[in-house]
Amino acid sequence: MRFPAALLVFFAAAVSFTLAQSVPAPKVQAADDIYIHARIYTGIGFEQDRPQVVEAMAVASGKILAVGTTEEIRKFAGPQTRVHDVDTAHTGTYIFPGFNDAHLHLGMAGQTKIHVDLTGVHSLKEMLYLVQAVAEQMQPGHWITGGNWDQTLWG
Repeated sequence: MRFPAALLVFFAAAVSFTLAQSVPAPKVQAADDIYIHARIYTGIGFEQDRPQVVEAMAVASGKILAVGTTEEIRKFAGPQTRVHDVDTAHTGTYIFPGFNDAHLHLGMAGQTKIHVDLTGVHSLKEMLYLVQAVAEQMQPGHWITGGNWDQTLWG
């Protein structure tokens, strides 16, 4: 038995529509924490000097689930979700990605970068060479400072 093409198209569309209606929408993972009313720099666009900034973020198990508007991110709220109102407008609190550091003294790190940076030096000879190169560029009587060597790299 042959069916008209229009009838087959109608039948296929009806089956597709029925299947689409019977498949439940995917569940959104509930966040442990949601941050709203914030100024959050995502890390995207820094290279182009156009950082992406959003107002809300959902986090679960220490990982960011999503960023976006407060309305979009509230969809990740579950019964146990803690909602934090960052209130950047009044608190001046901002959220930035990746400012992670095991240990740093910012002033000293800056000083090291403008003097002799001995990071990765593998011997006393190499260290002395770098210090001498800087000394040749300095005015007499000027102190030479530096640091960041790791003597465990030395033979």
